[in-house]
Amino acid sequence: MESNIREFNRKRINILDHILEAIRKWDKTYEMGIDIIDTIDLRLEELKAMDREYEKSSGPIPLDEAYRDKMTLVAAEYEELLEKLEVERKKLLELIQETKLKDKVKNSYILKEKESVFIDKDL
Repeated sequence: MESNIREFNRKRINILDHILEAIRKWDKTYEMGIDIIDTIDLRLEELKAMDREYEKSSGPIPLDEAYRDKMTLVAAEYEELLEKLEVERKKLLELIQETKLKDKVKNSYILKEKESVFIDKDL
């Protein structure tokens, strides 16, 4: 039984290590950040499924100090990632607004070609 618990905790910590690895590989781009969030969501679902399966078969999950410490580290780094992504999102939105404004100004200076109008004076 003790070996089962150790193996279970090892697998859980392994998932957390994969999450940390994904976060730390972030190249500071918005696109990769979104991919990392998707990866983390999948890994967390995997972790939840493992926990549910263990609880069904063996009862409550025993407290593991190493797992708790790793989860705390993951939570902190994930929160930092989300904060940086929010800053990147705001920068992208500002850039989009700036581009729209530039297009609007540019278009206001471009003379629109007017079609000639024929007026029949005999009427």
